[in-house]
Amino acid sequence: MPSQCLVATDPIAPLTRIRAGTIQSPQLLMLSGIGPAEHLRQHGIAVQLDRPGVGSNLMDHPAIHISGYLRPVARHKMVLRRNYTYLRWSSGLPDVPAADMVMMAVCRSAWHAIGVRIGTLSSYIGRSYSTGEVRLSSADPDDEPDVNFNWLSDPRDFDRMTDAFRRMARILTSDPVPQYMSNLFASKFSQRVRDVSQKNFKNTVLTNVAAAMMDSSASLRKLLFDKVISDSRPLAELLADSAALEHHVRDNVQSAWHASCTCRMGDPADPHAVVDPGGKVIGADNLFVADSSVMPEVSRTNTNIPTIMIAERIAERVRQR
Repeated sequence: MPSQCLVATDPIAPLTRIRAGTIQSPQLLMLSGIGPAEHLRQHGIAVQLDRPGVGSNLMDHPAIHISGYLRPVARHKMVLRRNYTYLRWSSGLPDVPAADMVMMAVCRSAWHAIGVRIGTLSSYIGRSYSTGEVRLSSADPDDEPDVNFNWLSDPRDFDRMTDAFRRMARILTSDPVPQYMSNLFASKFSQRVRDVSQKNFKNTVLTNVAAAMMDSSASLRKLLFDKVISDSRPLAELLADSAALEHHVRDNVQSAWHASCTCRMGDPADPHAVVDPGGKVIGADNLFVADSSVMPEVSRTNTNIPTIMIAERIAERVRQR
């Protein structure tokens, strides 16, 4: 999902193709007067085309994580290009498709020395049902839009996310995993993690020192994990208290970076569809959207290849015109 807005205009024909990603494509359309009419008027934007579906139907793959200390024998070998394994399973919920869940075992959680020593088991919902929205925060193109993912608002998503957390905990506490991994904690991409993830000299020194302490003794390692690295309740407490686990899951569910569906493709007669099956904005003559925002629903796994397919197919349709 590109962070900047990219608009390609045909130098010969009056044709515009938007490929700004799931967040910025609807923002760009709304700033141009295409979107929910009342919302546009609230921001003083002249309505060119009333399309209520612009910015709605935001979907993603909600994710949850458990991490722990990897003993040296289990650490990522830096010669490997990839550092995770991938599992799909079926939740078995009624009316939910098979292979709706994904789990990944990551043997290097960050670029720095601490990240090399921390492994993570992550699960995400491959076929989610909760939807959110993207709305303008102002009419200024430099202002970021308001984004509400609304994760786990559908009970099916909450139930499967909680079950995934319990499954990961069972795996990590069952033989032979404890021989290779200890100091388990419910991990999250907090602001503190974001700060230390920035590549700079200060973080390199800090993480190298902390990693050396982590390897030096079990007591120092426990102190680091309990007081510095983890800022969640102990894993055993979460698993023993259903109310605490519900609170943790709801507060710490995060994105798998697969946002999609905010300019969804559909029947031109559908008032909530944004583009037709060829990627053309419904009601506009020569305006196309070609990115993951046009997906009617999120794909059941990584959105990268489907997005490439969408872009190539819409580009071919444009060439045919």
